[in-house]
Amino acid sequence: MVQGLRKRGRIDDVIIGTAPFVVTMLVMIVVISVWPVLALWLPQHTAAN
Repeated sequence: MVQGLRKRGRIDDVIIGTAPFVVTMLVMIVVISVWPVLALWLPQHTAAN
């Protein structure tokens, strides 16, 4: 979709531009899968008050 909107350039530019965001999301999925308490800390903290 992004490549269609750009109308110029190569698809490689789009892939390289989005790669850091994709890697960051994958890392966060792994981190939350290994330590789910990180994702649950804030809701538990606010529910306690």
